[in-house]
Amino acid sequence: MEVPKLLNDHRVCLDVTIRVGRKMFSCHKILLAAMSSYFQVMFTSGMKEESDDEIIIKGIQPEMFSVILGYIYTGKNPVNTSNAQDLLSAAVYLQVESLQKLCEEFLAMQIDTNNCVDIWTFAAAYNCPFLSNEAWKYVVENFNTINCLKLQKSFNLTDIKKLLKEENLNVNDEKQVLQFTLGWVLNNNQPESLGQLLIDVRLTLVEKSFLEEILKSHKVVKSDKECQKLIQNAIDTMKSGSTCNPRKEKVFIVLKRSSKLSSVEIGCCSLSQKKWYMLEPNTVCEGGTGFAACATEDSIFMSGGTSVPYSFYKFSVSENKWTRLPDMKTGRHSHATGYVDQAVYVLGGTGVSSEAFMVVQSIEKYDIKQACWKTVLNMEIPTYDSAFATIKSRIYIFGGSIGSLAGVYIKDIQCYDTISNTCTKLYHNLPFTLSLGTACCSNRDIYITCPNGKMIHYNEDSVPSVINETKGSQLMGFATLYHEHAIYIMGGYSMIGETDAVHKFDLSSRKQVQISQLKLPFKKMTNELFAIPMHISRKFLTKEYMTAEESKRKNVSPRWANVRH
Repeated sequence: MEVPKLLNDHRVCLDVTIRVGRKMFSCHKILLAAMSSYFQVMFTSGMKEESDDEIIIKGIQPEMFSVILGYIYTGKNPVNTSNAQDLLSAAVYLQVESLQKLCEEFLAMQIDTNNCVDIWTFAAAYNCPFLSNEAWKYVVENFNTINCLKLQKSFNLTDIKKLLKEENLNVNDEKQVLQFTLGWVLNNNQPESLGQLLIDVRLTLVEKSFLEEILKSHKVVKSDKECQKLIQNAIDTMKSGSTCNPRKEKVFIVLKRSSKLSSVEIGCCSLSQKKWYMLEPNTVCEGGTGFAACATEDSIFMSGGTSVPYSFYKFSVSENKWTRLPDMKTGRHSHATGYVDQAVYVLGGTGVSSEAFMVVQSIEKYDIKQACWKTVLNMEIPTYDSAFATIKSRIYIFGGSIGSLAGVYIKDIQCYDTISNTCTKLYHNLPFTLSLGTACCSNRDIYITCPNGKMIHYNEDSVPSVINETKGSQLMGFATLYHEHAIYIMGGYSMIGETDAVHKFDLSSRKQVQISQLKLPFKKMTNELFAIPMHISRKFLTKEYMTAEESKRKNVSPRWANVRH
């Protein structure tokens, strides 16, 4: 608390003056070197600046240096809408890595269809890998809604080739990709590049008539034999009935389990079509409640539950297939789980005992490569019915129940660090006691939706705070997911019934609305849910969920029907 005072006290141990433009800043070398690699090298590598009392810094504005100096001395986050980009470039220049990280995370939250290309270009120019990756993912997943002409003018040949290779490129069909590629060649006057670009276009998925028209009328194709050969080969391949795999689509995948069913269903919501499809159900695993699930980019891992407390299953999104994996060492339900670096962890929960109620203390780790479980630690506070989320190598457990009596809830936050193999109770607590909440995350931000309708924001750098409050009945069994600066709350049940509603809470406007087009398709059977946004091949989107009314009208079997694409 005393360090910030040094910024304005010009009498205490000052040992260097920094000149930026026409402004002078009195500083302490040790603080500058501690926070900036730029100054650390300057003051420790034998350069003449190491002994100079006055140093001139060029390539940065005095106003930005003043802001950075305030951050170095106080630690307060200075990033806002008006200074984020300038501050990021200055932080990169002076190698203040912690401030650069804050700027990148702030700008990542501002990405939209209008600025995603500019932010990606900016991030790439300043070598900001996190921001560059976030902006690129946004371009890929929102390709349909971004101005194509701006993309064509902003991307060079290397960028376009990278874009065309993207498995997750969000397009209506491959004809759209071909048209975009032809447009880029014309707008950038690079006809010689078309041949190498067409290699990455999935030509066998384009309508045959359109390919034939391109062969006849497109001036670049007509003048390039390599291009003609590629298109003709695609036409000939299509005649034999062969095609390549379609690109993947961004969807919401919802795993549904109920004590009234003897199987586990997976619903898949196509965001582009606003339709629900059924993926391969798990007909071997029993229903029940209290299961836990976590996900990777390609798989969902489901563990435990009241009916099968030792069970452990994997659902492969790329294969649309369930696999039973080795059972857990300790049977449990209502537990926490997380995936970190090729391993799945399960924490706490309630156990299997015929004699008395039992809260499980242990943390188990499933090594995916070795296909085995081992007990790694005990929780500091054994809990069940906690909210949980994973940020990089850490699994956070929020609140939960600690005893057999109803209402014995806590507001503690625990963190299990998978690298140090330690479980600690954090300094900050939740604003109130919590049980049966659900958490989802974006980067380092965690959003906890509570049964009472309140939403809590948690970040390692800030005190947990309530950011939304929706009045209504107490809900359980709902699922939440983060997607494009919004939290989606799906389903849930209470003493007065079950809802199939999907609500969207916009993190920018802090407003919550119901999305009627995304209403859950499941039959109401006191369902418990897990939801996650993922990419899936369109070849699996063939079994469409139908309401009872639609089934009767179309005279097909209830709940889902085969459809052709």
